[in-house]
Amino acid sequence: MKTHPLRSVDCQLLFEDYAPLDGDTLKTLIQKTVEQCQATNMTFGLSPSSTDTDIYAVLGDLQIMVTQSIPLENKAHLDLASRDYTVQNVFPDAQKTIEGCRAVTTISVRKGLFGPDNLPDGLKEMVGEDFNAFRDSRITAFAMGLVKVLAVQIALKTRCEGVFWASNGYLLPAQRFCELAIQDEPTLLYIRPHLYSPLQSVSDQRTFGMVASGAEHLIGYRVNFEPGNIPPSYMVENLMYFVAFCFRRKEVLPDGDVFGKNQGEKVRIAYEATADGEPDRIVLSVQESAELGIDGDKRPTIYHEYNEDGERQSSSVSNVDVSNLDPNDPVDAAILERLSELDSAEPADEEETGALSDQPEAPTSQEPGFAAQAQIPDPEVDQDGPVSTPPSKPAPPRMSMEELRSFALRAQVSQAGPDPKPESRSFLTRFIKRKPKG
Repeated sequence: MKTHPLRSVDCQLLFEDYAPLDGDTLKTLIQKTVEQCQATNMTFGLSPSSTDTDIYAVLGDLQIMVTQSIPLENKAHLDLASRDYTVQNVFPDAQKTIEGCRAVTTISVRKGLFGPDNLPDGLKEMVGEDFNAFRDSRITAFAMGLVKVLAVQIALKTRCEGVFWASNGYLLPAQRFCELAIQDEPTLLYIRPHLYSPLQSVSDQRTFGMVASGAEHLIGYRVNFEPGNIPPSYMVENLMYFVAFCFRRKEVLPDGDVFGKNQGEKVRIAYEATADGEPDRIVLSVQESAELGIDGDKRPTIYHEYNEDGERQSSSVSNVDVSNLDPNDPVDAAILERLSELDSAEPADEEETGALSDQPEAPTSQEPGFAAQAQIPDPEVDQDGPVSTPPSKPAPPRMSMEELRSFALRAQVSQAGPDPKPESRSFLTRFIKRKPKG
């Protein structure tokens, strides 16, 4: 899946005092990282330019660089990250930690054996600065995995105070970083929910939106939640779920479709083009939610329900009035037959649905994990409107329920005014929590 260019995957580990690991230890940790990331089939070698504190290695066409010799002097990006609301909730002592840190270990993974700075000026202008940037979700995720695993290895060997994940601006305490990094669901670390309030007049009711920072490097789009009076925890779980779902299925859901955990929830997907050099946006908005007390238009809708493995369990159509259809009329009979087919649709074959063969299998769930919905244009209003096609083979994310519940709670915004108190539904409840059989 094509993504927004990312020149390098970078991570900084912050320390109060300069106490670098020796070169041999770093080399061992890098080799362990390569093994843990199952990349032993790729050509691996250490660069002769390595020193006892800075190690450079090559893995296939990737450069791995660990730098310990440069002191922590530029803290502007860290100060900016510490003011983010999500960071303030998970790392309340971030500013104090930054002020007390004087040393940094930087881990970088880049694509290509040389960068644009090594090219002649004429050739540099011809190929562009992003000619060897990460542009594919699979390769980008692999590079992020290398940096993440190596950062955990170093953090466990040192007295690391905090970790800065550069691709999404996430600043985390070392222990929290390690907790997120070892989870099966990578988007917990690779996506940072950024809460914001748009400019508005003093007389207007305060509204909040949310951005999934880092999504553009996983699915190719910056994903926003439309500003409104939606509880922040609801925006967090749906943003995270949407990105994880699209990332797993290697394709974003179509423009105009809606998704939700059941037929009582519809979150609409809308695409927005942006200026050159910026990632295009996907804007999510709540069209209908029984949980939040939001009633939407009862338009004819096709529902496709999937289990945890991304296998289609059933299809159905709702809000279609068939009382005036005559089964003896050929046209009406064809409509009734098509509706019947949708209601009794069998799951598609694995080959046709593009199953991800490199993903581990999960136990089959009898409870639908996701409802992808394509709304049918009203024949009296939108005769010529396109019918959105729902995804054929999504693969819902697998995470720890406790992990995401804690994550969502930390992203709540007390200043946003009184949030509605709907029935609790963890981001993962629809996947993990099952009713007992029998």
